[in-house]
Amino acid sequence: MLTVAPQRLNSRDQSVVSCARGYRVVTPNNVGGQMSQTRILVEALKRALKSQGLTYPSVAKQLNVSVATVKRMFSEGNFTLDRLDQLCNLLAMDLSDIAKLAEGHSRKLGELSEAQEQELVKDHKLLFVTYLVVNGYSFSELLEGTRFDQHELIRLLARLDRLKLIELLPNNRIRLLISPSFTWRRGGPIERFFVERLRDEFLRSPFNRPNDILSTVSGMLSEKSMRKLAETSRKLIVEFQQLNRDDHLLPTTQRKSVSLIVAMRPWQTSVFEKFRRAAGK
Repeated sequence: MLTVAPQRLNSRDQSVVSCARGYRVVTPNNVGGQMSQTRILVEALKRALKSQGLTYPSVAKQLNVSVATVKRMFSEGNFTLDRLDQLCNLLAMDLSDIAKLAEGHSRKLGELSEAQEQELVKDHKLLFVTYLVVNGYSFSELLEGTRFDQHELIRLLARLDRLKLIELLPNNRIRLLISPSFTWRRGGPIERFFVERLRDEFLRSPFNRPNDILSTVSGMLSEKSMRKLAETSRKLIVEFQQLNRDDHLLPTTQRKSVSLIVAMRPWQTSVFEKFRRAAGK
């Protein structure tokens, strides 16, 4: 989850807190605007590969290139016509089929309704399955990675189908009806759910594992500097979202749940407030 809260500044005390550790909260904010046509097409290719059980390593083997090369192609959206033709052959699909897949996906939900979010929040099992499905889990991966038996898992997925978040297809295949750039409602039930758990769960960590980060800095910034930091933070959010999408083709065993929090606003601890002279006195 990523939050930036720019407010008016008059050289007031500022605090910035940023941290990252082992949770991925699926609350991507669409700060980067609409996805480009190229990116929509790349996402369609990735979904087509995922639906056929093809991962980056298997694609690399078929194309006789390294896994890093395949990942870079999808990350940068940079395909030669020959390479695109190879991918279509691998999928047994025409480019027109990929284009139709991309067009259909671009019309998916960009934001859930208040009622949809409330339905998810009141049932933690349902919210958990939603989290995994949005992050690319197939039915077999859900069955292997959770404590739900097949009957209960199908029941939960059927509820998501009724909520119009997924389409449950024959043989328990899952078709997402949510755009990859969808957002949770600002201040809505899902966002409140995760924010309430930040203090008690996320920030209690010692942040001492590899790649864990916790850094707090305070200072006195101008409005211009605040705007510059806010823009830098937005770019970081976009990069997080892009890496999240790029890694969807990796096996779930090679991905970890990760959360990144960025928060900034005028603030100083209440301990200091009693020593500050009130304005005009």
